[in-house]
Parts: sequence; C-alpha cells; structure tokens
Amino acid sequence: MVDPSAFKEGPEPGQETKFYMGLVDSCDCLVFSRHYGNVTEGVKPEIEHALSTGKQVFELRDRRFIPVVGPVANLPIGERLVLRAKGVLGI
Repeated sequence: MVDPSAFKEGPEPGQETKFYMGLVDSCDCLVFSRHYGNVTEGVKPEIEHALSTGKQVFELRDRRFIPVVGPVANLPIGERLVLRAKGVLGI
C-alpha cells in the first residue's frame, strides 16, 4: 500500500506530477476517498491516469470499495478556498 502523504521526502520542485503519476504506476490499483465530499485537484489527475492505464480504481466510501469506471468531478481550488474561508469545509 502506498500513501503519498506518508513519504518523508516529497517530489522535487517542478516534478510533482511525474512523481505522483509514478506512484500510481507502481500500484496494482488506486483507492481514494473524498475530502468533505469532494475529490481534490491533486487526486483527480491520479484517478484519470490510473483509469487511462487500465488500473482498477475504487472510491472508499462508508467502509465500502465502490468501483469507479469513468471520470470524476472535482471541486476547483477557487471554490475550495471560498468554502474554506467560510468555514464550510471544517478546516
């Protein structure tokens, strides 16, 4: 199991996309969960990359693995920042 947030050393500046897509490539499947009901901008490309390479993708929701076979919508960063400022996201 690979958890990108558990890496002590992250990607080099400017190499973030390559780094995270490489992590996806190294896995047999991808499992993600939504943050306050939304797919974040960083996770969406990982999902799309996994699907484009034929990997199985699952959303972990309510302790169940739900297969994902198509594109997912995400909350654009501008909208996320507005909701965060309003305290809606709880962060």
